[in-house]
Amino acid sequence: RIWGGKEPDRLRGLFEATRSDFYILMSDKIPFEPNELRYGIDKRESDNDFWRALLEEFKCSYYEVKETNKFTQSWEIGKVIQSVFDDRWKALREFERE
Repeated sequence: RIWGGKEPDRLRGLFEATRSDFYILMSDKIPFEPNELRYGIDKRESDNDFWRALLEEFKCSYYEVKETNKFTQSWEIGKVIQSVFDDRWKALREFERE
């Protein structure tokens, strides 16, 4: 879609085969840093609405980071990851053998 057309079936198949259990969508409200390795180099090519729509279209579990301060983003993300981990493994931790 970034390239202006429908994604190739092969690309969709690769995504389906390698889909993650959980995605973290970083805030786009942070200063942009040019990088020649990035598509677009010196400008943002897409915003959070674009990525959120893709995640929802493919029914992906995700969390959107609200914090824009780079020093506190890691704290927010850490809490989210811990919560996801706790929810996923709760039943296993509560299992008791008699």
